[in-house]
Amino acid sequence: MLHNFFQRSYVIYLDIYRLDQDLLKGLHVSKGSDHTNDIKIKHLLNQTSGLPDNFEPLMDNLLTDPDFSITPREAIEWVKRNKEPHFPPGSSLKYTDTNYHLLGLVIEKLTRLPFHEALKQYIYKPLDMKHSSMLHYSEPIEPCSFPIADFYIRGTRLNDVEAYGRLDYAGGGVVATTEDLLKFMKALVLHQLVSEETLKTMMADENRFTIGINYGYGIWHLKPVPLLMPKRYACWGVAGITGAFMFYHPEIDTYFIGSFNDFSYKRKFLQFMGRAIDKLR
Repeated sequence: MLHNFFQRSYVIYLDIYRLDQDLLKGLHVSKGSDHTNDIKIKHLLNQTSGLPDNFEPLMDNLLTDPDFSITPREAIEWVKRNKEPHFPPGSSLKYTDTNYHLLGLVIEKLTRLPFHEALKQYIYKPLDMKHSSMLHYSEPIEPCSFPIADFYIRGTRLNDVEAYGRLDYAGGGVVATTEDLLKFMKALVLHQLVSEETLKTMMADENRFTIGINYGYGIWHLKPVPLLMPKRYACWGVAGITGAFMFYHPEIDTYFIGSFNDFSYKRKFLQFMGRAIDKLR
């Protein structure tokens, strides 16, 4: 089913999945033009929808209000009321967790399961990821003997802040051991999660994210840049706002997986992987 979802659905318009019409109404209105019906699934996947971000603005509320709580739907409604879209769908790239909130709701509609249960049924169980879960949503298939590592933002420990897990939703929030993440990456590289054709599409339909990094369908692609990014560092994977990273280097057939567990270290992985690559070559 996961193969079919990616192969057949990433070019379909968002409204085809019949999400709550009140939620979609006026979702992308800019300068008097409503582009909501122009949003495709692929625009959410490759961060080109133009929708504004809900995560970082609402994070400020979470850190200042101990009673703060919000659902994924409410987070989308909030951003619709309070933020302006950046550009028409498909015309540029702007990373926003609003895209992932919508994708999570689409997956729930398709699978008829809560998002965390869909992860368990279609990813954790088939790949034997027994110690993976979603923070404050679910428990792992089997208990893990190791505690969840502490992670912070601006000196605040977020492990026990339930509202953080709820806000993160499909934008992240996965708790997993390094071993489980390695199983995931190997399955992706070996086309056990999606077909070879689909993976090529995910990587080829990309846009410039920042210097030396292009962004495809959820995939960060480190690309050579003269003087700044030598060819030997070319690899692909994903990085998270907590300093987490999960990359594959095809030339040396090596996986780089870890986390610095702090929002202020979200770019630290680049330096770390660069040094590790130099050691291994």
